[in-house]
Amino acid sequence: MGSRRKDPPTGEARGGYRQLRIWHQRRRPGGGCSGSCSNTTLPPNTAPGGPHAVLWEKDGSVTDLGTLPGGAGNNVANAINDRGEIVGTALLSDGTVHAFLWSRQRGRQDLGLPGDEFVSVAGCCQTINNRGEVVGFSFPGPLGGGRAIVWVDKVPVDLNTLIPAGSPWYLQFASSINDAGEIVGWGTINGEVHAFPATPR
Repeated sequence: MGSRRKDPPTGEARGGYRQLRIWHQRRRPGGGCSGSCSNTTLPPNTAPGGPHAVLWEKDGSVTDLGTLPGGAGNNVANAINDRGEIVGTALLSDGTVHAFLWSRQRGRQDLGLPGDEFVSVAGCCQTINNRGEVVGFSFPGPLGGGRAIVWVDKVPVDLNTLIPAGSPWYLQFASSINDAGEIVGWGTINGEVHAFPATPR
């Protein structure tokens, strides 16, 4: 018996599922972490990336999130907030990986690389809050194992510069941020890996 190709399902606010349309392009869309807001949905994370990162609208139509200048064709949409702003990552032709921010008003914006890093990532899944603050990590970082980053007004800030001097903590990965600006992630303390909460003052 032959298999049938099915569109990916999406949850609805009042329960139940409906089918999303397949985006008919010669190349597959980039992967994305599942998420939702009042009128948009990201596709399920069925692939690590692809030529296009896309947004499925509430009506089932598809929006291509575009590319960064110098893009090399590997894009992932990772998180979305209630304002429909999306963060993800893109591979550039020089081999670097850049976090990006997409909005309907400004399209895709490069969040750049802090210092001499060659990778910056805004990962899955709650890595952008409704104030537009973004968290993630960059690599290799000053100690070679990555460092936790928060982007405020699209400017990357090393979270390690915001904790008390002499702290035994080294913050490596920021995984989530809420609307109060509270961040959780993981890092090392006295050589051991532990989760951390970080609260702004």
